Amino acid sequence: MKKALVVFLLLISFNCLAEIKWSDYNDDLFNSSLNSGKKILLAFHKTGCGGCKAQEMALEKSQIGDNSNVVFLKVQRTNESHTPIYEKYGFKNKNTWAALVLVNKNGEIARVKPGNFKEEDVLMFAKNANL
Repeated sequence: MKKALVVFLLLISFNCLAEIKWSDYNDDLFNSSLNSGKKILLAFHKTGCGGCKAQEMALEKSQIGDNSNVVFLKVQRTNESHTPIYEKYGFKNKNTWAALVLVNKNGEIARVKPGNFKEEDVLMFAKNANL
């Protein structure tokens, strides 16, 4: 009976984690989110990138998905229209992906450097950025 209760409670707690609602980056959404006073988490990524997926999974564990003051945007590396936003945040190398940058209307707040897939660093990023 105790074992069944523990399993049941674990299942409930797992299902209660707020999933992050990602949107694809576009300039209008970015600018309107900035103007509304929200923070924006930019996830620079590439489809099929294992490190990008590792960062996303660590973010899910941080339980920031229920933060209504944050807009979550994925910036696709292979989309040529996203090149200016990559360059704006200093990613000029065409092979740069798997980076996280948190911004608000005053500029950059925090970042996880490209290629850093360590779960503990992503969780610390979320904590230090007050997400």
